[in-house]
Amino acid sequence: MDAIDFARFEVKVRDQALRLAARLVEQRLNRDRDDHAGATLACVRCGGDAGYEGRREKTVVTVLGTMQLTRAYYRCATCRKRFCSRDRALAVVGTSLSPGVVRMTGSAAARVSFAETSALLHDLAGVRIEAKQAERVAEALGEAIGTDEQVHVGSSRAMRRRCIWAWTAPGCPYAHRRLGGVPASRRTVRPGRGK
Repeated sequence: MDAIDFARFEVKVRDQALRLAARLVEQRLNRDRDDHAGATLACVRCGGDAGYEGRREKTVVTVLGTMQLTRAYYRCATCRKRFCSRDRALAVVGTSLSPGVVRMTGSAAARVSFAETSALLHDLAGVRIEAKQAERVAEALGEAIGTDEQVHVGSSRAMRRRCIWAWTAPGCPYAHRRLGGVPASRRTVRPGRGK
């Protein structure tokens, strides 16, 4: 067996092992019916009575592969909100990507283009997502980070000045202008001190 055959063999075995693992996890989750909390459940939006309307399937892309999950489906009589409590437990509300795939996508998208992110996830982990999906994940993560910063750091002018060090990479024209003509490569900026 030469190196090229061995590389193909490795990928083939990895893909088969991941498919098997995905099927086992999928079967385990689908056997578990604990998400059915009875005929009614408190609505996640308004607290009203949400009636059980059977089980619904959802396709979720995970680090193991694609899974078809069945979940208890509820609809609120008051506000008409539809939800599955298992989606909240698995952190897949409003998305078809598992938290692991979201984390992988965010890490890759922070470094390369969305198309390259899609290709990297497929080549390195066997995970298939479209470039547009990688873009949406990156945007959602960026918004979540921005919100978290607003809550934990604040948006004061002094805080923005203290954080200027994050923008002072050598050759950055914005940093050069912002720092009054002092080249970023020659300026020492210490967190906690303004301009």
